[in-house]
Amino acid sequence: MTVSSGNTFGAAYLGILVEAILYGVTGVQTYIYLNNSHRDPRIIVTIVLVLWVLDTLHLALTVHAVYIYLVENFGNFNAIRSPTWSILVQVYIMNISDSLVRSYFAWRVFVLCGKYGRRKLGLILSGSIMSLSLVAAGSLANFASRAFALKTFEQLATEVSAMIYIGIGAAVSADILVAVCLCASLILMRTGSKGDSTVNFLLAFVINTGLLTCLVSIACLVTFLVLQQTFVWIAIFISLGKLYINALLASLNAREMVYRDHINTCTTNHQELTRPIAFNVDMSRTNDSRI
Repeated sequence: MTVSSGNTFGAAYLGILVEAILYGVTGVQTYIYLNNSHRDPRIIVTIVLVLWVLDTLHLALTVHAVYIYLVENFGNFNAIRSPTWSILVQVYIMNISDSLVRSYFAWRVFVLCGKYGRRKLGLILSGSIMSLSLVAAGSLANFASRAFALKTFEQLATEVSAMIYIGIGAAVSADILVAVCLCASLILMRTGSKGDSTVNFLLAFVINTGLLTCLVSIACLVTFLVLQQTFVWIAIFISLGKLYINALLASLNAREMVYRDHINTCTTNHQELTRPIAFNVDMSRTNDSRI
């Protein structure tokens, strides 16, 4: 693979643009959530705020890394041989945020299983999700730590590439498990009533978000395998954290729609039950012989 400005500096530039757009989406979703978070426990609100702070810090670190490559080392292709400190630190930040997101989804799986009397199953599934999440975080943290000592991307590709494969592979497995568990729970929620339209929407939402994060993770693995000497895989990698946070925020905000749909359904049913019955009396029948 020929290394050029397009697949190095260009990929870094496009990656930071995509990340900035996703950060904007995160900010909007965080604002929407905070305006509708009065029914949530304080711990969830705190997690959302912490995730937004981590997301902001992650963007700042990647902006610094791209600035170093594109501005301070403009035209210096030797600079791309070594990762900057900021591009390595952002791996730790992303690990923390991803672990928080997966912990929330693991908790949701446990709670949903408990509602159907499957607490042991929920414990096994949530434990599996957390175990895969820890493997992913540990592998990627090990990769970043080794990168500080090895100095160059070439050495990383030859000596610790297995950590990337294990880390992202475990992350994909955890995401698939979360999506399957949530989909199964939503299917069990179907009752055959009008409320099923909302459940179907959430089912499609879970499938799409889970599929998106899995596809992007797989794309990162493939590009790392094929284009190790370029920044293409890095550009995809730095966007992963934003997708996870947005998936969590979207799921939290979707609950408000479910709640409003439930309230509207209950209101409609109440109105139908309390509506006075209208009797159409045909006066021509008042002389019926039965009267």
